[in-house]
Amino acid sequence: MGVILGTLQLQEKSQQEAALFRELSFAKQRIQLRFSNNTDILQSLGREYLNSGESPKDRANVTLQAENLLQSNHEIVQIIWINEDNHIDWRVPYSNAKTNWFNKPENAPILKEALRKSNELSNATLRPAYSQFLTLEVPPNDPVAKDIRHVFWQTVPQLAGSDTKGSIAVLYSTQALLEIIPGELKGQYRFTLLTDDEKVLAISSDKNTPKRAFSNQTSLDIGVLSPNLSLRIDTYPPATNLTFRMLIGVVLGLSAFVIWSLWSVLKQMQVRQEAEANLRTETNFRIAMENSTPVGIRAHDMNRSITYVNPAFCEMTGWTEAELIGQKPPFAFWPENQKAELTEKMNRALHLSHNQEKKVGIEGSIIRRDGSIIQTRTFIAPLINEKGVQTGWVTSLIDISEPKKIREELAASQERFITVLEGLDAAVSVVSNETGDLLFANRFYRERFGDSSQGHF
Repeated sequence: MGVILGTLQLQEKSQQEAALFRELSFAKQRIQLRFSNNTDILQSLGREYLNSGESPKDRANVTLQAENLLQSNHEIVQIIWINEDNHIDWRVPYSNAKTNWFNKPENAPILKEALRKSNELSNATLRPAYSQFLTLEVPPNDPVAKDIRHVFWQTVPQLAGSDTKGSIAVLYSTQALLEIIPGELKGQYRFTLLTDDEKVLAISSDKNTPKRAFSNQTSLDIGVLSPNLSLRIDTYPPATNLTFRMLIGVVLGLSAFVIWSLWSVLKQMQVRQEAEANLRTETNFRIAMENSTPVGIRAHDMNRSITYVNPAFCEMTGWTEAELIGQKPPFAFWPENQKAELTEKMNRALHLSHNQEKKVGIEGSIIRRDGSIIQTRTFIAPLINEKGVQTGWVTSLIDISEPKKIREELAASQERFITVLEGLDAAVSVVSNETGDLLFANRFYRERFGDSSQGHF
């Protein structure tokens, strides 16, 4: 998300810089075109004035055209005709609020000297020439102070062959030059006229620009013999865009939510992985216990079908796990002649296990796949899930063939021993040392002494 926002910001910056350069080029073109047009008009006025001769009507027509030029071009403050003897024949306007300041003692010498130098340069080069930028002394509170604070001359020589017959001079206001730029552009950008040493000659607005404002600057080519003049453009602070800010807020909020979601998912994954690891450990431990125990284990569902058997049970029966899974009673590993009996025992044990919630042992027989029979004792317990609902039974089988055989042999041996004792013609008795009770007496003893322990003593 940060990469996307950064890319959008760079793209917007590039677009703003391109727009800034485009508007600056447009403003530069308009100012330079205005100077070019003014120069052409001034040359035309000069030719008409020279061709008018001594005709008052024709000369009045020229001055009228000069007044129209001055009214339509606010950057021109005054127009003067200088004859070939370097004397001023006429000026337009002759007197107004602006020109009155030109005759002040603190300003007149500066203007006169600059006009003389500019006229000499144009006569020497036979082409339009410009003076340096002049700063006049005008009180800041005067209404025209801003318009005539910084001015400069342009003189256009009037030639007859290679001779100069006079010059027409124009006094330009640097502040009024910015009026050439359309108002909609000045509403969006701030334009500034600067000298080589970064001195501000004119500025379109006193409104400050932000520290991160975009800026661009270009030089103005207003004439060959003109002082260096630069035009700078700066962006204003953009108006508050509530929709854009809300969009940024939504994007940031969604980014934070996505980050939080990823963090939450990561934590859940870690918890889940830990639980899975514990489950695998427990499962492996259970499998190891089930595989290592000699006790056969099998599980049944509520329909009494076998759902699980461990390796020990498979070894007991000689059947594979795939063959045992899914079998229902009577099972294939029950002896054929005991299936009905074992089915009844199992039903009774399952019923007791379900109702009394205790393990019940069942003695029975299992016929192995090879035909051999082993004696077993089966313990049954209900299988309860995590919701406390019984889902089946789990049974464990113990091979009791060897212990049962030993018990039977002991019982037979004891029976033979008692038979021998009963056949003796001597009294044999066993009395408890603690209670003195008669524990055993053979036939001969009972015939002589009865069931009392008195005969023993």
